[in-house]
Amino acid sequence: MSDPSYPAYVHQMLAQARAEMLEPGHEPDAAALCFDVLVLFPDCRPAEALLHEIIHQPMLIREMRRMLSRAIEEWDDRPWRQPYRLGRAFTFFTSWDALTLGDIDGFTLDPDDEDSVFAEDVRELLSAGRWQLLQASLMGQEAAAEMAWRLFQEARQRADDATPAVVWAAQQYAECGYFAEAVDLLEELLAAQPGAAQARRLWVEVRWWRDNQQRLPWIPPPTAEPGSRWRRVMAQRDAEFAADPDAFDMSLPYIPPDVDELPDDFELPPLTPEGLKTAVSAATPVLPPTEPETGPVDWGYLEQLETGDIDVARFPAWARRLLQEVSQDTEQYRWMTQIFLEQFSNRLDEEE
Repeated sequence: MSDPSYPAYVHQMLAQARAEMLEPGHEPDAAALCFDVLVLFPDCRPAEALLHEIIHQPMLIREMRRMLSRAIEEWDDRPWRQPYRLGRAFTFFTSWDALTLGDIDGFTLDPDDEDSVFAEDVRELLSAGRWQLLQASLMGQEAAAEMAWRLFQEARQRADDATPAVVWAAQQYAECGYFAEAVDLLEELLAAQPGAAQARRLWVEVRWWRDNQQRLPWIPPPTAEPGSRWRRVMAQRDAEFAADPDAFDMSLPYIPPDVDELPDDFELPPLTPEGLKTAVSAATPVLPPTEPETGPVDWGYLEQLETGDIDVARFPAWARRLLQEVSQDTEQYRWMTQIFLEQFSNRLDEEE
């Protein structure tokens, strides 16, 4: 029964979203309609419930896992890889694109484009901030993440109209999996400009990702010791790594922004001293990882990969036959075994 507390057009939008959800490949369009409803009614429970249904569609789960696995292995549990994984998921799933917002006037929001809508100093700051953020996402550099925030804040303060700069920067954060930072940027803007419609639309979506990132069925749950699974699996697969794993853990040095590519009147702000960060970290309680709920994916297969204790006798006969054909090729056998484990971990496949 329809909730009488919402206007008829809201029920029509949700009905359209449900119809889109049932069309393979249209799940992002269905979610976009739900987010449009949440812009109008932020506490709309029917929209939230439908979003939960959308992300649990079997075909969507399989496709999201497949696409994410092309970018990062599901057994890679290094702490800085989780935001990267979430950012890729957001990029694959969202229908939002801030780069098109300025196209109506013949301009683009991309600061690296010669037709950018931003003034030169704002373009330089946004571009430098993006590359710092990518360094944080791809290399796990905390200093780069801190510097990106400073650069984006400076760009916001210098822009004649802060909305395009903040919306663009918030999308960069979301595409790198830093949803909390995206929300903070947008909420600062909306506090000053509550009528910024594009900012509010993006805020609704990234806030949902921030609050539901641990409920996404295609994202493997974090391990109790981040990085431990990656090290064990790598040791099984790479003899050089097994001989000296610490050599592979050495991070690349942090690369600060090039001052020659920043505004002449801008000075790079100092980073937080390591001693202060260590003291804050030591005083901050470490919360235990949330126990994953029983869902449509059996993530227990990752423990089998980690320990190497894989019982192929439990595979279907057709899979065992294929493995038998490649049993003389160690690398091919290992690769096919992992593929089968990933496939069979989709619990819903067993029901179909």
